[in-house]
Amino acid sequence: VYGRATASGLYARMLRGGSARDVEEISRLYFAVTLFMFVTILCLAYPLMSLLNPVYRDAYWIVLITGLFAFIQGVVGIFGPIVSGREEVDLKPDVAVKDFIKSRLFKWSSTSITMHVVGLVFGTILLLIFMPFNNIILLASAYPISWLISLCIFTPRFYRLAKSVVDFKFPWRDIMPFIIASLCSALCYLTLGSYSIIVESFWRDMPILLTHVIIAGITYFAVSYALSPWLRGFLKAAKKFVLTEVFRLEEAS
Repeated sequence: VYGRATASGLYARMLRGGSARDVEEISRLYFAVTLFMFVTILCLAYPLMSLLNPVYRDAYWIVLITGLFAFIQGVVGIFGPIVSGREEVDLKPDVAVKDFIKSRLFKWSSTSITMHVVGLVFGTILLLIFMPFNNIILLASAYPISWLISLCIFTPRFYRLAKSVVDFKFPWRDIMPFIIASLCSALCYLTLGSYSIIVESFWRDMPILLTHVIIAGITYFAVSYALSPWLRGFLKAAKKFVLTEVFRLEEAS
């Protein structure tokens, strides 16, 4: 959901003729938040499944697969608005079918449809392969595995389509502090033993799990703030915006 929200902002910028700088800024915003969420899902897959029902905890690795799929899908979601926002074939009053097929908008849509078809086909094949094992966890993982594989196969294609529109680069130097911070958060979860918590009683076990998430979240923010000049500048600008535009403190003073 957060990925789609940031991507919608990028789409508006692309409609106004956005640049590579806009793409890089949205990439920073995406990774700054989702890396912590991604690490939390990976480290807490076991207790999260037990939160739904303790008997589901053995299927925790399906959460790992789905979490990785959602993370990559969020990255692909950044590419989509670049293509759709800058493509002008759909704005022309008279467009020949030939011209539409040659457009990046059609190529993006056809690639997306192909990816979903491949995912369905491969998932069905896996389902048939797993049936003789009579293992419900294997059966439940057939389609998550297929979605992840098909997404990984077609992600380079989505990237090339977006790159052909705007020559952007991922700001790895600005993203690296968040990667380090996420590793520190993972270390917190491992040190606290968060991965082994079983939520059998919500009011007894959930506060403990939430405490671990808060500790890991504070660690993530502290490391990110210390290592990332971009984050410090972003928070400073956000604070100024809230004070001046929302509360109008400067005008009052």
